[in-house]
Amino acid sequence: MKKSILGKLANALLFVILFALYANPLFAQPQQSGNTGNNPKTPATKPTTATPVAATPAPADTTLLLPMPELPKIEVTDAFETVYARQGPTIKVNIPAADPILVEKSWVKYLKNFGGKTKGTKGEYLSENAYLRGVSEDPIKIYSKIEGYSNGTMVKVLVDMGGNNFVNPKTDTLKFTAIRKVLMSFAISEAVKGIGAKMKVEEQQLLALDKERNAQKSTEKEILDEIVQLRAALERAEAKINDNKEEQKKLNLDIKKQINTIEYLKNSLKSVSNSNE
Repeated sequence: MKKSILGKLANALLFVILFALYANPLFAQPQQSGNTGNNPKTPATKPTTATPVAATPAPADTTLLLPMPELPKIEVTDAFETVYARQGPTIKVNIPAADPILVEKSWVKYLKNFGGKTKGTKGEYLSENAYLRGVSEDPIKIYSKIEGYSNGTMVKVLVDMGGNNFVNPKTDTLKFTAIRKVLMSFAISEAVKGIGAKMKVEEQQLLALDKERNAQKSTEKEILDEIVQLRAALERAEAKINDNKEEQKKLNLDIKKQINTIEYLKNSLKSVSNSNE
């Protein structure tokens, strides 16, 4: 009976001694550290590669992205109006995209084709002793007026056969057809010049926009390159901070072990000092 009790006490004492040895930091196994150091089993840190930034994709076909407005038309109409202080059946033609100042200069020159003498100013003129083929074999008077509108110019004429006998489009069909031909020829010529001038301005604007777009593309490339460099620098900094943390963990463990060693030595010193007691 006594031997059984002594055996149990011996086993318990052995367990306590083993537990104490295992729990003592001096005999603890060092933990694996993230720091590669000289440990051949620790895989080396792989270099990080910055993720490239995608550039702005090229736009799709931009042909006629916006709906086109209604195309301009040249039309000859008539109305009862006042031209050069004369009232009567006025024949008029619209000239799209034409500058009224330029049209006025061209109209004064155009009137010279019909002979006669032209006078007037500020957009209203009278041509006396003029001849219009298909209208009259005798000299006539042509009253004309130039007016600008939102997107072009209007030319209005009163044709006096003599004694305020104005050509009436409603009754003088053949004469109206001849006058219409004269006005259409002039209007087409001026519209072509006006649209051509505007197209030249718009083409210059297109070139300027394309140049600006190319400059923005170049700037975008520089910014993307800078982003790639910054990302790479950030990834390198993150790798350094991770290595730093692992090194701190290792140092913390080393400090604890060093403190335990010092405490052990202190206790050893007391132990040998009290050996004679």
